[in-house]
Amino acid sequence: MNTVKKEQPPLLSRIGRFCRTRLRQAQRLLAANVYFGKYVDRLPDGSLVFFPCRQTLLCCGIAGIVAFKNKPEAHHDFKLDSLEEIVAGIEAAGYAACQQNGKWNDCYLGGSEKIDPLWRRVQTLKADDRFFSVFSDAMAQNRIERLANHLGVIIQTETDLLAEQMGRLSSERVDLISLRIEKLKDIAWSLEKDIFSNIKKIRDFLAHSPETPSRTSVAVFKKINAVLNSIDRLEVRGRDSAGISIMFIFAPPEFQKFEASLEKNGIRDQFEKRCEPDLLINGGINCQSSATPEGKKQVAVAVTYKIALEIGGLGDNVQYLRRQIANDPIFQILATIPASFDTVAAHTRWASVGAITEANCHPVDNQASGGQTPKCGIIHTCLN
Repeated sequence: MNTVKKEQPPLLSRIGRFCRTRLRQAQRLLAANVYFGKYVDRLPDGSLVFFPCRQTLLCCGIAGIVAFKNKPEAHHDFKLDSLEEIVAGIEAAGYAACQQNGKWNDCYLGGSEKIDPLWRRVQTLKADDRFFSVFSDAMAQNRIERLANHLGVIIQTETDLLAEQMGRLSSERVDLISLRIEKLKDIAWSLEKDIFSNIKKIRDFLAHSPETPSRTSVAVFKKINAVLNSIDRLEVRGRDSAGISIMFIFAPPEFQKFEASLEKNGIRDQFEKRCEPDLLINGGINCQSSATPEGKKQVAVAVTYKIALEIGGLGDNVQYLRRQIANDPIFQILATIPASFDTVAAHTRWASVGAITEANCHPVDNQASGGQTPKCGIIHTCLN
């Protein structure tokens, strides 16, 4: 009997079929719009993009492999009263109350009916609109601080009771109590660190701002603060250098507002001087005009700060970068101008290659040797 061997389709065909299959699976699992190799700004909100096309190049680690285009923030009423009411209910459902009624799973610390909604509501405070509302309201900040302290008291009380009673409790009950206490610790930590402490750090950035903090400027410094917080944690692995580069893309009318503000504050000459620095220095500015794929004009402005030290204390580099940003009048103006796009790239080094110098400190400041800049605009990259 003769058999005919079926020919395999070409490699590219098999790869294409594989990608289409995985794409359909991802769409079903994530309930989201999933794409490969598309421009993020041309896709609907809520899209997940693998290998996104960008006008700016980001070539460090896994960056550039996947991007997500957020949906607009939902706007609805939110009051701190609801958080305080939930915490009061959690406090009333402590060890003593559950010991009396015996309904531990549903009762202890309010069960999932109280702890889970509290966690979700606390996380929503990190969204830009709500964060700005709290940032702008000293009374709200005081209430959040009191709420975090109140949770701390509840946590300590329940932890002490668990330690006293542990020998009399079943392992299942110990696990239940421990897990609920840990969840409360996460919530208290989020209120204290993610919200309250970061408000203080962002306020330090804005100490020399020429204008009253706006939603635009607070959102910019919120991103920068998040990146520098991460660099601070990475520095435990080594700290000979650190740097951060912030890039804005403006429509021409917005860039003209920026130029007018520079003139008004008498620092236009300083801006132009910093746009022509030696290669790879701290405080360098790169300003380039370009166009979108649709032909719309735009202006990209990137500011780079960096430090290199052979010997330094843990946290010194990030503190230096924070001071540079806070005391830079040009950047303070930049942060007040609404941008069509902005991005932050930062780096700290734990495996040095070459000299420990400012010029060899990453991220690079977007300038190519010989003064050549690609037609697509500024390259925002972090070279390893």
